[in-house]
Amino acid sequence: MKTIEMLRANPAASEDALRILEHTFGAELPADYRAWLQECNGGWPDNLNNWIDDSAIPGVPNCIGVQDFLSTDRIISTHREYGGRIPRYLLPIGDDGDGNYVCLGILGESRGGIYYWDHENEPAAFELLEEKLSSEHTNIHFIAKSFSDFAEKLGPSPYR
Repeated sequence: MKTIEMLRANPAASEDALRILEHTFGAELPADYRAWLQECNGGWPDNLNNWIDDSAIPGVPNCIGVQDFLSTDRIISTHREYGGRIPRYLLPIGDDGDGNYVCLGILGESRGGIYYWDHENEPAAFELLEEKLSSEHTNIHFIAKSFSDFAEKLGPSPYR
């Protein structure tokens, strides 16, 4: 997996923190993302490793940047804060700084994939009860097949 260079990295996640995260969501983390958290429990990526060219991703209304990768504690607190707005099968792992999140699929058909959750195009509340990806989730866009694939796609910000 490509190394994601960080301006400021959090200390590595402990095994206890990883177990708490997995227990909270009732799913094991994909191996590549779990290994990354054991090296770097989130933080701020540098400007050469925080951007994906959205022109290659159909349906994404905005550019995709990662201002901050979330720590295990922040993943849990962010998911709780959004109170069901982010579906249960997705973990918010990266904040774009504008209220949108890069998410990791942890359950069902989404497992292991990386998705962009766009808060500006959220579905109605009753649609959030579904536990699978569907055409009704117009604010969730597939980005990469795995965290490793996502890391490979990261490049320089056009705004640096």
